Amino acid sequence: MEGKEVPSHYEYKLLRKDGEIRDVEVKIIKLPDDKTLACRIDITEKKKWRKSLKNLRRCLEPWLKNLWLAYI
Repeated sequence: MEGKEVPSHYEYKLLRKDGEIRDVEVKIIKLPDDKTLACRIDITEKKKWRKSLKNLRRCLEPWLKNLWLAYI
């Protein structure tokens, strides 16, 4: 794609042969001499951890705010 800017980062879901759906990240790097390097990384566990941490933060945030006010 000469002359056009394309994203260097993609995320998508991949269906494996065993039927399991995985979250995948692709990073693309342009190398000298018009060569390209693409890395595909399974980020399924990373996304699960992020979701868990986000939920935990949502649950703890009101409690921590009240704790801070009680300390003052």
